[in-house]
Amino acid sequence: MATENLKDDKNKNIYLFTSLSAGSSSLYTGLALLDRILKANKIPFKTIDVATNDEARSLWSRRRGKRFFDNKDQKLPALWVKGAVFGDYEEVEQWNEWGELKQKLLEEPATPLSQTATSSTVEKKPEPKQETEAPPPAAAILASAAAAAVNKKKEEKMAEKKEEKNEEKKEEKKEEKKEEKKEEKKEEKKEEKKEEKKEEKKEEEKEETTKEEKEEKTEDKKGKQPEVKEDEKLEEKKEEQPVEKKEEQQVEKQEEKEEQK
Repeated sequence: MATENLKDDKNKNIYLFTSLSAGSSSLYTGLALLDRILKANKIPFKTIDVATNDEARSLWSRRRGKRFFDNKDQKLPALWVKGAVFGDYEEVEQWNEWGELKQKLLEEPATPLSQTATSSTVEKKPEPKQETEAPPPAAAILASAAAAAVNKKKEEKMAEKKEEKNEEKKEEKKEEKKEEKKEEKKEEKKEEKKEEKKEEKKEEEKEETTKEEKEEKTEDKKGKQPEVKEDEKLEEKKEEQPVEKKEEQQVEKQEEKEEQK
């Protein structure tokens, strides 16, 4: 919470630091574990999301340390007590197993291990009883909210993938249209070539017809010329015939004269 004085808190307030934007399965497991342990030990606490609380995020990044059992960096979720990091979920689990959690947190005498609610005993509770218990605490609510946030992210990614696929399909359709246009242009060019060939054939046919007509005309002219010559010969013959007759007549007259003598 933004109104909490986390840095200078000298009271026994216990805060559970978590991050709902992390989306890690180990974070959800640790959050549920701390919730069960604190509830079983009847230890009150408040949950703070460091992703939305600037002060908590700054304190966590500056003051988290090493775990006591393996000297590795402490991880969320963790407990914050009296202005310092008390321990992360794995440290709290071990202290709970050893029966030292209440002593460390509340400065109370340690209770025997058999009387302490361990994580194993908590996990052995039958599920039907958990369903009939009181409404879940804030940590469980936050865990479910975190899971919902992760699901939303997954849905968003799925939506993005769908959008990408849609864009790819659009691009494919554009390419198909381009190919179709290319094919149409090819067909148009083919048709144009066919028309050109037809026109060429028509021109050739026209030329052939004109040639034939010319040839016919020349033949007609050649055929008429001999007829004219024949007519001329006939006329010449006609002219020659009287001359021959005259000569014959003269010959006959001479013969007659000789007979008379």
